[in-house]
Amino acid sequence: MANSNQTFSCETCNSTFNSRDELKQLSIKEHEDKTTNTIGSTELTFRCETCNAVFNSREELRQHSIKEHEGKR
Repeated sequence: MANSNQTFSCETCNSTFNSRDELKQLSIKEHEDKTTNTIGSTELTFRCETCNAVFNSREELRQHSIKEHEGKR
């Protein structure tokens, strides 16, 4: 069982979180390499949570998930 007082710190920006999942989401959203897809000045990537493959669009990620992971969980 996890210690309820445990915190997880980002090594890049020193933000702290109460769970590993929150830290992971920050890392994906704020610190990972970006592609050329943008909304305004924000660059986007779409990463498969199962195998960490990166795609340029949500549709490419969806197709990958169906082809590679559906029925394999």
